[in-house]
Amino acid sequence: MSEARKEPFAALLAKLRDSGTIPASAVSRASEEKLKPLFQSEVLTKIPRGRGTAVTLSKPEYLQEFIDKHFPEGLENTAKTGMARSESARIFRDSKKRSGRTALPVFIRGFGESTLMYRSKGHTLNTARQTELFGVTSIMLTEGEPLPEYKGNIATVENLEVFTAFQRLNPKNTIAVYTGGRIHRLLLHWLSSPETSKAEVIHYGDYDPAGLGDYLRIKAAREGRTELFIPPDLNALVKKYGSETLLEKSAHLIPRLHETGDKAVKTVLEILLKNNRVLEQEVLTAMKEARQTGSTEQGKECLKQ
Repeated sequence: MSEARKEPFAALLAKLRDSGTIPASAVSRASEEKLKPLFQSEVLTKIPRGRGTAVTLSKPEYLQEFIDKHFPEGLENTAKTGMARSESARIFRDSKKRSGRTALPVFIRGFGESTLMYRSKGHTLNTARQTELFGVTSIMLTEGEPLPEYKGNIATVENLEVFTAFQRLNPKNTIAVYTGGRIHRLLLHWLSSPETSKAEVIHYGDYDPAGLGDYLRIKAAREGRTELFIPPDLNALVKKYGSETLLEKSAHLIPRLHETGDKAVKTVLEILLKNNRVLEQEVLTAMKEARQTGSTEQGKECLKQ
C-alpha cells in the first residue's frame, strides 16, 4: 500500500484514538473493511446519535495495539502531508491539523570516546566534552539533511530519569540518546542509516511489553548489532520492585511479543510472567546509586519518589 493511500486511514485512526467517537459517515467502505476485526471484537461499536450514527471506541488499549501493528512508525509520522507547522498555522489556523514533523532535536550525553562526525561539513561534535561541561548536548535530525556518523556504542534510553543519571551505569565509549518513550521515525532513520551501521545499539527501556516492543522496532530497522540491556539480577529486581498493576495494563501486547522468537525478549518475558510483574527502568540507576554509596535505604527512597 502506498504512503498516499495510507494517510486517510491513519488520520481516521488518529481521530478515533484522540476523540473516542466519530460520525459513521466519516468511515469509508474501504476503511470499515479494514476496521472489521475491531467491530467484531467490540473495540469499536456503532450507536445512534441524533439523526445519524456514530462509531465509538470502548477499548482504547486494543485500538492502540491495532495502530502499533499497522503503523509501527506512529500515526503522526504516517498521516502527514509534508506541510510545516508554520505553514499549516497560516492556512488552517491550527499548527497540528495537517503538519508532519520534518526535524527532531535529540538530547545526547557522551562518555569516553564518543565523537560524532559531520563529514559533509567537516565538523565534529565531542559529546563527552559537551556532557562534561554542560551535562548534555543535542543534535538536530532534519529530513533530507546529512546525518552525523558514529561508530561507537549507542544507548537508546526511554526514560528521562535514567538518561540524566546514565553515568551511574558506568558507560564506556558510549552516547546515551534520549528517546522519550516511543522512538520517533527520524531517530529510527538515523539509527538504521549507513552513518551508524558500524555502531552497536543497546536499548535501555522499561521491562514491560511496551519497552520490549520499542527494542524490537529498533532491531528490525537496523542491519547492524542491536541488543537489549538485561541486568544479571533482573529476576530479583522484578520480584522485589515490580508492579502487577502495570503488567495488567499492557498484558494484551504479550501474545504478539511471543510470536517474534527474539531470545532477549523471551528471556525478559519469562521473568515478567514468572513474577506476574513488570519493572520500570528507573530502578536500575536508583539501585546503582545505592550500591555505590553503600546505602540500601537510599535506593529504596529513590524508588519511592
